[in-house]
Amino acid sequence: YGFMMKLSPNGCIDTLNCWPVANEPEIPDGHEALSVYPNPAVDYLTFSASHIFRKGAEIQVVDVLGRTVARFFPKGKESRVDVSEWASGIYFYRYLVDGLELEVGRIVVEK
Repeated sequence: YGFMMKLSPNGCIDTLNCWPVANEPEIPDGHEALSVYPNPAVDYLTFSASHIFRKGAEIQVVDVLGRTVARFFPKGKESRVDVSEWASGIYFYRYLVDGLELEVGRIVVEK
């Protein structure tokens, strides 16, 4: 048995989210985990950082089919999102700073 793979010029197999190491931005100093509550949510979600969200912070939320349902740039220590119009189900969030993915997580919305 055998198989073949095509490698990109920088040595990556999967071209999705694959960049040369030299071009990756540095992880911001003092980064701590993001809190997301209440989870499961009914009316709203709060994204909270232990430090003030940095310039360049972004949160993206997608449904299980990969469709973007929310994208925002949090300020201060907390950012609240209205989920009352979202369908019940599972969603995923990505927390990025200057394009670097620092955290991913799962959100449940219940009605």
